[in-house]
Amino acid sequence: MHWNPFAFCGIHHGGPVSCCGVTKKGEPCKNSVKFQDTKIGHERLTTLGREPFDLSTLQPKLYDIARVFLCARWHRQRQADQVGQQ
Repeated sequence: MHWNPFAFCGIHHGGPVSCCGVTKKGEPCKNSVKFQDTKIGHERLTTLGREPFDLSTLQPKLYDIARVFLCARWHRQRQADQVGQQ
């Protein structure tokens, strides 16, 4: 089965440039994510899209990928598991 992890995760192929985490008030975080981290995340999603879709192994892979789309200052350590589950 061919699938698109960018669409699956709701990430535009050119972004995000801001953190996909959520503030304590429930608002989207507006902190920036380093370009290099975003590039790594896009590369990992592209690689994931070449693999067969397997729901049983998807969640740990998404945790790993989600970390690079979170700001290092507030959310990378705290919300990677939550973002990976979404």
